[in-house]
Amino acid sequence: MNISIKSEDKNKLEFEVLYDLDEYNNIYNKILNKFRNRVKIPGFRPGKAPDNMVKNAVGEDAIFEELKKEIRDLSIENIFKENKELFPSIETNFSEFSKENLKFYITTYKIPEVKSVDLNEIINDIKDIKEEDIDKKIKQLQEEMKEFVPKEQGVVEDGDYVIFKYRFNKEEDFKEIAVIVGEKRNILEDYLIGLSKGERKEISINSNNIEIEISEIKNPKYPEINEEFIKDFGANNMDEFKSKVKDIILKERFQDEYLERMIQEKLIKINDFYIPETYIKDETYHKIEHLKEELLKSGYTLEDFLNERGETLEDLEKNFDVNSTVEIAYDIILDILSKDIEVTDDDIKNQYPDNYEFIINNEEQKSRVIYYLKKVKYLRNIIEELKKIGGADGIWTRDLI
Repeated sequence: MNISIKSEDKNKLEFEVLYDLDEYNNIYNKILNKFRNRVKIPGFRPGKAPDNMVKNAVGEDAIFEELKKEIRDLSIENIFKENKELFPSIETNFSEFSKENLKFYITTYKIPEVKSVDLNEIINDIKDIKEEDIDKKIKQLQEEMKEFVPKEQGVVEDGDYVIFKYRFNKEEDFKEIAVIVGEKRNILEDYLIGLSKGERKEISINSNNIEIEISEIKNPKYPEINEEFIKDFGANNMDEFKSKVKDIILKERFQDEYLERMIQEKLIKINDFYIPETYIKDETYHKIEHLKEELLKSGYTLEDFLNERGETLEDLEKNFDVNSTVEIAYDIILDILSKDIEVTDDDIKNQYPDNYEFIINNEEQKSRVIYYLKKVKYLRNIIEELKKIGGADGIWTRDLI
């Protein structure tokens, strides 16, 4: 057996594995003997049937598949002896392999070397608040302070607050609910658009006939950015108001959730490496299964969901693959960067006070918790350091409104 590196790209390694004919024949005979001892051939005691009868009984294809598994396992064992820092994920390519061409390929992935974030770079990005950021925040403030006023004329439009009644059959009483059209919190929202106050309509969803009736329509009214509005923020003019808005943005950016998002984006950007394809596909599979469960709770199937969005299962898998890749990469990076973080029993007790005794007395569970808490502590340390060097305490104590 001769194993050599055919190509290396970042942390992705492709090995070329070449066997000689004697090795091939030895392994072939070993596999043949395994089958000889398993199959029952009339007229022969177990393990005594001649080669040609064993081959006829099990088929050359079955023997060849077992042979490939055997040489694959032997090759992987040798690769891992020489290369310790590898992910436990192997991809094999036997497309060219035959008795006449005893060559195949194995792709593996090295555990990458990763870099931590530059804290000062993150702080600079946080404090770099542009005019468009301020304008966007002002619009958000208007959105938060909007009021809904009755719409006596006209029909339901996207963004309207609608009170409507519905029932699944004419023998039932109507039930009344309220929604903001466009938030996608109710499967009936889209069917309300275009209806006027008092209008009734029958629709069909998942073979269910549903009757809906509009009780009330309210459209959003946004506050004007005038003297009265900016005085609510303790400002006397537009410049002071924008300064207050800038402080609000800064305060929000020093929240833990925003800081972790910044850390994640930076870590992903500066650490470019390959992730085993099987990791991504497994994660995407679990995401789709979870989506199916959530849809079923609302009486929806995955097919209904895809049809409504005009997507195929392949489209959904591609979208999930992107998210899975980011999540897995982030987890790998944190795992490597946090390997030297110490987790004490007190850390476990603080995080899981109700389950502490169970965790501490279960080695497998304790190991999982420690693995998770290493990353949690690493992130907390970075977040606290960012707040410290960024002067977050001074920002939070500033009089914003």
